Amino acid sequence: MTPSPASSSDSPVRASEDARADAAGEGARPATGVAEQGRDGAAAHSSRRGALRVAGMLAAGTIGAAAGAAATHWHDGRRSPTFRVAALPADGSGRRAVSTTFRVAPGTGSVALTFDDGPDPRWTPVVLDMLSRLGVKATFFVLGEAARAHPDLIAREAAEGHEVAIHNWVHTDVYGASPDELGRDIDRTIEAITSAGAPKPTLWRPPYGRVDAVALAAAADRGLDLVLWSLHTPGAAAAKEVGQAAQDGAIILCHDGRSQPYAELMEEMGRSVERIQSRGLRVVSAGELLAGGGGS
Repeated sequence: MTPSPASSSDSPVRASEDARADAAGEGARPATGVAEQGRDGAAAHSSRRGALRVAGMLAAGTIGAAAGAAATHWHDGRRSPTFRVAALPADGSGRRAVSTTFRVAPGTGSVALTFDDGPDPRWTPVVLDMLSRLGVKATFFVLGEAARAHPDLIAREAAEGHEVAIHNWVHTDVYGASPDELGRDIDRTIEAITSAGAPKPTLWRPPYGRVDAVALAAAADRGLDLVLWSLHTPGAAAAKEVGQAAQDGAIILCHDGRSQPYAELMEEMGRSVERIQSRGLRVVSAGELLAGGGGS
């Protein structure tokens, strides 16, 4: 015999009440109605319990995040006053200064095209072929470790008239390096670039564009200027939009290495360069832009 809904889903107290009602001749319909009410009440109670559990989890997460932020703030607020402060010049001779550029003032009739994170044996040749077809020059902010692994690509960049500049030895935030470590990473990146046949670089773009006093001092000590960006192309949609968004003096950030490049993005970037050119703007390297836009 199949149990009634009341006996299968309600409490023993509810089942007892239903039995008494049957004995009194009240029939099955009222008992079924009571069972349905019991199920509805149980469902509502379960729903409330679930909502309370979710609310508790959210509250715990919020409290945990707040506690973590408070701990970080407490730790940062108790660092030494000299934490990440730029070192003083080793001697008093010469000027110690560095410029940081996001874009240049309109008037050059040019935009700068830049690529980070290479050289990469899959994507750098694709980019170089595209630039050759379009007749434009670009700046490659390279990773030293990749440059050492692929000196042929650095040599090709230089031979085809592109500018080779510094990104970092590997793609790590410069905030995580001591002044000595950061200096060594920059120096060995310079060595990897020049040993591959490219001129000694004069520009640096730290990963993520993050700079502080230590990074600025390291740049100044080596005669490097910092170039950041005013337009970014992290995906195909952004690469498509930049063709119209790029204005006189803009610096465009693209990538030819690590995880970001893919075929559709590169295709859209090529079409955008053509659109920029059709608008009467020249596409040049960062160094050319900083120098006033290059040739006519």
